Amino acid sequence: MIENNLALLEQSQLIRHAPGAANEEYMFKHGLVQETAYDSLLKQDRKRLHRFVAQSLERANPRALDELAPLLAQHWDNAGETARAYEYYIRAGDNAARIYANAEALTAYDRALELGADLELSSAQVQHLYANRGRVLELHGSYDRALENYEQEENAGQARSDSSLELDALIRRTTLYVTPTKLFDLMRGLELANRALARARASGNRPAEAQVLWNLLLLHHFNGDYEQAIQYGEASLAIARELNLREQEAYTLNDLVRPYSFSGRRDKALAASAQARALWRELGNLPMLTDNLTTAAWQSFFRGEYLDTIQDLEEARRISQDIGNLWGQAFAGETLGMIYFVLGDITRALDLLQDATSSGAQANFLDAVYTGKTYIAFLYGLLGAPQRGIDLIERLLNQTPYLTGEWLVSPYAVLVILYSDLGNLERAREAYSRAQAAFEGKPGSPAQTFLGIATAHWQLAQGNPLAAYERMREQIQYAEVRVTHPFLGSAMRPFQTINLYYQGIALERLDRLAEAEDALTDAQQEAEETHSKAFLWNILAARARLAAARGDNSAAEQWKQKARVEIQYLADHAPSDLRTTFLNRPDVRAIMQDSN
Repeated sequence: MIENNLALLEQSQLIRHAPGAANEEYMFKHGLVQETAYDSLLKQDRKRLHRFVAQSLERANPRALDELAPLLAQHWDNAGETARAYEYYIRAGDNAARIYANAEALTAYDRALELGADLELSSAQVQHLYANRGRVLELHGSYDRALENYEQEENAGQARSDSSLELDALIRRTTLYVTPTKLFDLMRGLELANRALARARASGNRPAEAQVLWNLLLLHHFNGDYEQAIQYGEASLAIARELNLREQEAYTLNDLVRPYSFSGRRDKALAASAQARALWRELGNLPMLTDNLTTAAWQSFFRGEYLDTIQDLEEARRISQDIGNLWGQAFAGETLGMIYFVLGDITRALDLLQDATSSGAQANFLDAVYTGKTYIAFLYGLLGAPQRGIDLIERLLNQTPYLTGEWLVSPYAVLVILYSDLGNLERAREAYSRAQAAFEGKPGSPAQTFLGIATAHWQLAQGNPLAAYERMREQIQYAEVRVTHPFLGSAMRPFQTINLYYQGIALERLDRLAEAEDALTDAQQEAEETHSKAFLWNILAARARLAAARGDNSAAEQWKQKARVEIQYLADHAPSDLRTTFLNRPDVRAIMQDSN
C-alpha cells in the first residue's frame, strides 16, 4: 500500500527520490508542496507524526543521538513533549559549544531556556543551562546579554531559595566586571567579589571560594596591584589543587602569569604558563589554550625574544580563527602586530593591528582596541604622518569613554609625541598633563615606560635636553636591573633601544659627545641583538652626526650608508601612502639625498 501511494505521488511530481540516498528515501519536489502538506494536517496529527519520527530516529540510531540532537529536539518540541525536547536542546547546545559553533549553541540554549520555564528543573540543570549559555554569549562578545543571563540565574536562585545558584551567578557577574570588556568596572567588581567571598566562606563552598579568589586575582592585576593579585591567585590555586579542580587550577595558573611577570617573577611566570598550557590541552579548551599561547608570547615579547614568539602566536591566531573566537584572534593579532612593528615589517604590522582592533571591537575586548590603535598611531608618527595618528587617538578617546586609570596613559603619551612632532607644544603639554594625571605610579608597567619616552621626546622638543637625559637615565637603570637580575629577568626590553636612543640624543644636545657615543653604541647593539629595525636608522643617523662633529667624515659617511639601508628597508615594507610620508620626513630626506 505504502509503495503504491509513494509511486502515485512520484508520478504526480509531488515527491522524488533524495539524491544519493537509498531507494526508500524521498523528498518533496518543492518546499511549498511540503508546507501545504504539513499545514493540511490536524494539530494532533502533526504532534503524533513528530513523536513517531522522533521515536523512530532514536530506535534506529542509538549511537548517533548527539549528532541527531538538534533534529530530535525539534521533533520532540513539535510533538509537545517539552521535557524530552529540553533534554535534546541542552544536548545540542553542549555539542555545538564543544566545537565552538557558538551561533548554533546559542539557538539551542535559547529554546531550552524558553521550555525550561514550564518544567521542574533541578538546581544542577538550571546552573548548567545558565553557565553554558553565558559562556557562549561571552565567547560571542555579547557581554550585555551574558550579564542579563547571569542576573536571570540569580533570580532563579532567589525564587528557589537556592543560595548555591545565587552564588554561582554572583561569581560569573563579577568576572564580567573584572576583565577588560565593555563592562569593565573595578569598583563594581570589587563590591560583588567581596559579597561573593563572604557567602562562599560562610557556606563552606570551597570550589566557589577558589573562583572568587581567581576573580580577585584578575581585579588586582588589572588595577596594577600585582602583589595583591599574586596573593589571591596563589590562595585560589591552593584550593583548586587540594580539591583537584582541574579547570579552576588551569584558569588560576593562566592568569597568575601576568602579575608574576610584571612583578619580575620570571621563573614563576614561565612555570605557571607551562602548567596551564598542559591543562588546557588535556581539557581540550581551545579558547583558553590560545589565551595561554598569547600570554606566554607577551612575556617573550617583553624579554625581547621576538622571533621565538611568532610561531606560538600564529598557532593561537589560527585556532582562534578556526573556532570563531574573536577575543583570541584580537589578542594574538595585537601581539603579533607589535612584534612585526618592532621588526620593521610595517605593512604586516598595520594589517595585524587593524584586524585586532576590528576583532576586538566585535568581541568588546577593550585591551585589543585601545592597545592596537595606540600602536598604530605611534607607528603613523614614526612614518611621518603625526596628524593621522592624532586623529586616530582622539577618536579612540571619544569613542571609548570607559577607558580609565592607567589605560589612558599610553594613548595620551603617544599624543604628547605626535603633537611635539607637529611643533604644537601647548597641545603636547595638555596631553602630558592628562597622561600624568592618569598614571598611578605602578613601577615597571608598560604605561610607565611609554610615559617616560613621551617625557623625553617632549623635553627635547622644548629644548630641555637635561630633563630628557635625567628621565631616560632613570628609566634605563630600572630596565637594566630587570634585564640582568637573575630573579627579576628582563621585563621591558622592547623599550630599551628607544630609551638608549633618547639618552644619546639628549647627551648630544648637551654637547657630551663621548657619552652620547656610548649610549648610541649600546642602543645599536640592543637593536641588532633583538632584530629591532623600527628605530635603527635613527640611531645610525645620530652616530653619523657624532662622527661628523669630531671631523671623521669617512666614518660619518659609513654610518649614513648604513642608515640608508635601514630607511630603505622600512620604506620597502610600508604601505605606499606611508612610504611616501616616511621618505618625505625632513630627517629621512636629508640622509637619502646625501647619497645622490
